[in-house]
Amino acid sequence: MPIYTYSRWRDGQPEKFVDRYYPITEDTPRTIEVDGEVYERDLKAEQGGRPHHPGNWPLECWSLGVRPSEIEKAKEHAKHHGLSIEFNKKGNPIITNKSEYLRYCRARGVDHLGYP
Repeated sequence: MPIYTYSRWRDGQPEKFVDRYYPITEDTPRTIEVDGEVYERDLKAEQGGRPHHPGNWPLECWSLGVRPSEIEKAKEHAKHHGLSIEFNKKGNPIITNKSEYLRYCRARGVDHLGYP
């Protein structure tokens, strides 16, 4: 299944991105709701990738997430590596910039593409 990218817009700029998997159909949703906020499908981000600019951050990184019961342990692990990472209630880390993302990946033993 392909990945569809949705953006939350503020002042004409994409502020936050989320990706969703959907089967290829003509009725792929144009908008979705995540945690009470509306996201619009972003064809430009899907086709051209996402530039590294302030609009990409903070990033809720589900690929580096932990179980909700492990959040405190993950925070301690990040702190041990000199990072102050916050987690949402689902256990996904909230990464504030690319440097922090790369450092957190190294601390977790994962390369920056998400592979162990």
